[in-house]
Amino acid sequence: MATFVLGGSTITFTGFIFPFVHTYEHHQNIGVAEDGSVKAYDRSVTERFIGIKLNEKNHTNATTNLRTFIITTVTFTKDTFTFTPDSGMNVGNGDGGAVTVRWWGGSLVESQWAYQKYAYDIILRVEI
Repeated sequence: MATFVLGGSTITFTGFIFPFVHTYEHHQNIGVAEDGSVKAYDRSVTERFIGIKLNEKNHTNATTNLRTFIITTVTFTKDTFTFTPDSGMNVGNGDGGAVTVRWWGGSLVESQWAYQKYAYDIILRVEI
């Protein structure tokens, strides 16, 4: 079970949810000089992304609730929200630790992978 929360709006996923990627992206400027040497300048910014797969058996939760939360409540990438994974899952803040995230991408069209079972692939950016 996992939850998305912003203010008084909460959506709880009762199907299984698991990260399919948890990546770090460090920003640097890289250049090659005339003599072939490489110069790297650290920009001191590291972004973290969580790619998650939501598999939900409740069709209303998988479609209406999720879409309303992303489109209306957090206005796509405009507002941050809290993502709390299942107690055995670590998304960078310890097992079951909540992180503040921003919806970064993914399709809001579900795939039906079995009878009455729906899935979304979503990318969240962990706020710095």
